[in-house]
Amino acid sequence: MAYCGNCGSVIADDAKFCENCGAPHMQAVSQAAQDFQSAAGDSVHQNLFSAGDLHTESQQQNANSGSQQSQETYSYGDGQQAQTQQSYSYGGQQQTGPAYGSGASYGPAYSAGTSGQIGGPTPGVGFVEAIQTCFSKYATFEGRARRSEYWFYTLFICIVQGILAVLGKIILGASPEDGPNILMSIFSLATFIPSLAVFWRRMHDIGKSGAWFFLNLVPCVGSIVLLVFELTDSQPGENQFGMSPKYPVI
Repeated sequence: MAYCGNCGSVIADDAKFCENCGAPHMQAVSQAAQDFQSAAGDSVHQNLFSAGDLHTESQQQNANSGSQQSQETYSYGDGQQAQTQQSYSYGGQQQTGPAYGSGASYGPAYSAGTSGQIGGPTPGVGFVEAIQTCFSKYATFEGRARRSEYWFYTLFICIVQGILAVLGKIILGASPEDGPNILMSIFSLATFIPSLAVFWRRMHDIGKSGAWFFLNLVPCVGSIVLLVFELTDSQPGENQFGMSPKYPVI
């Protein structure tokens, strides 16, 4: 038995033409051949369909593994910590964890709880500016004073006292060997409070109390210790008396 290759009708093996469509017998193919072609076509279709599924599954896995979202949160200025998180999606499950290389906090905390970075030294005050500052803070014992402010003011006091000593000798006939003259005494009295205030602020600048002034009551040793304190550099950042005028936090 054979089938017409044109219309598929059953024709006799010895027939020369298809009785249905009239096609020549040479176009007819056997049942076995058609079964083989059908089976081969189904196999090819099945393989192509499977390959397509694998390709689609591979793309989905790549998409899942590549679906990575990053969330970063930073907080500065209040000693807060910066958090860095990344969420990953694998197989439809969401997972969250710290990002690789994320830091725990930003900005060191200093003695008074200030976060930030200590800047470089700011320019010191000049001679005239130091005098103006000390007299404008005539009785201000709060805050801090850096070395340039304190020592320029001290230099001003020494210069004026020397001038008054010369004037006292010329005008009053007072000899320096006899001690301070009346002009020097008046000037010392007028500048006592601002001198004490700037010393107080200088001690604050190195993190000490101004009450160290009374160490002057200890002969010799007290003056040496206070001189070392007065020559000590500013304490960086912020301490309990305020922000450093030389090394502020930026």
